[in-house]
Amino acid sequence: MPGDQAKDSRPPDSITRFRVEVYRSVIDQITSSLEERFIVNRAIILDTSCLDPRRFKELSDCGIPLGSLDKVAELAGLDATSLRSELSVYLLEGTSHCAAHYGKNLTLFRVRI
Repeated sequence: MPGDQAKDSRPPDSITRFRVEVYRSVIDQITSSLEERFIVNRAIILDTSCLDPRRFKELSDCGIPLGSLDKVAELAGLDATSLRSELSVYLLEGTSHCAAHYGKNLTLFRVRI
């Protein structure tokens, strides 16, 4: 149509041309590089997210997802089901024990660990 640019034509404005030809290309390369670098460790990253104290309330309320901690258990030579079970027990008993024992300083206690 008249006034439309073809997809393979160069933008007339130098700033727009920079964004299209350089900036977006560099961002795409960085994104691809990061994805390639971390995709091999995806399982361990997801597993260790279950060990983040900021997620304990969510895990306590919703339960530990089936299949989580599998990679951590494999690397540590443990049974994944037992590891999930121990984390569940800690979530039920351990966090309430820590809260009762440390009271207001619970966040300071978690940061120091």
